[in-house]
Amino acid sequence: QAGSDPLKAAWHLVAKGMPETSKMEEEVRMAEMESKLREMVIDIVRPSVHKIANCKSDMEELFVMLKLQGNQLQEIAAEIQLTSERSNLILDFKHRLDDSADRLSRLDSRLSLHERDVWDRVESLEHKNDTQSGFNGTTDRTLERV
Repeated sequence: QAGSDPLKAAWHLVAKGMPETSKMEEEVRMAEMESKLREMVIDIVRPSVHKIANCKSDMEELFVMLKLQGNQLQEIAAEIQLTSERSNLILDFKHRLDDSADRLSRLDSRLSLHERDVWDRVESLEHKNDTQSGFNGTTDRTLERV
């Protein structure tokens, strides 16, 4: 037993040549010294234990925050994907609108040309009609004289 605890081993060596009362006094002093040493070890270790406990709680808080931020990043990535898909649809729709506008413009130009041709024909026909009416009038008068 004396070999397992260094303080007790030292005490047994000192106590062999002492009287019984001084052995008790020495034992009390050794017990007080052991108690003080234990208190000193506790005082030395206590800040480290507190720091470790604080670090552990900080790590747990950081882990929760990291998890929340990971979820938020996933939501943002999903929103970005959805926005990208929608923007592609919008671009496709814009291209289709531009194509339709071009076709409409070409059709409008062709219709304008046809309208001009129709008006030119109508005017030509009116002129021919007037000429024919004049000719008919002259022919009618000539026939009446005959």
